[in-house]
Amino acid sequence: MSHKLRLSIAEIVCLCCLAATILGGQQLQKRQNPDLGKLVGQVVDAQESAPIGGAFLLIYAEQNREQQRLNVDAKGRFELELTPGFYDVLVGAVEYVPRCKRIEIISGALIRFDPKLKADFEHLQQLQLR
Repeated sequence: MSHKLRLSIAEIVCLCCLAATILGGQQLQKRQNPDLGKLVGQVVDAQESAPIGGAFLLIYAEQNREQQRLNVDAKGRFELELTPGFYDVLVGAVEYVPRCKRIEIISGALIRFDPKLKADFEHLQQLQLR
């Protein structure tokens, strides 16, 4: 009997990020430093603009190969201080298509990123057929 493994895009991305962490990524550390920039925002549904409380962010710092996972609050909001530089930010949530964006953090600046996630209808339909 053959079994097919079906993973959502978000699950595949999470597995890749986990592998990157195991193979050499380091955790970002919060630093008490006035030279930090702040990344803030809210994850919402693209169609209804409703907050997505179960969302998460994977933040990868290219300059030093550090990465971090951050869960949003119940209203989809997040806030994180980061050292200046470029970051690849992946935003995901169950039943949504993940979104990735490259963001530059500037010393002393507040950087706003409000990702809008689209429902993952393809995988939702597969789950309903089971």
